[in-house]
Amino acid sequence: MNTSNEMMARVQVIVDTMSALLGGEEPQVQGAVIGELLSILMLGYIVPDDPAETRRVRQGVFDATVKLAWKMVEVGDAERMISEAIATRQ
Repeated sequence: MNTSNEMMARVQVIVDTMSALLGGEEPQVQGAVIGELLSILMLGYIVPDDPAETRRVRQGVFDATVKLAWKMVEVGDAERMISEAIATRQ
């Protein structure tokens, strides 16, 4: 079984790879790719013989993913603001 540190290391490798691929693309292209990846994620959640529960679980996965993304945006904004504040003091 993977430890959370091992999983986070794998995540970071994938994020670094995706960042390199998407870094120069327009936001519309980035959004389309992320939409495709999100659909792959959601398709992995299936409750056999229960389409309504499958939809509920997928909605929960979607909501949790978007919530995480917003938290990461807030952290990124805060880091950017700190960096800008430090740069203006130098």
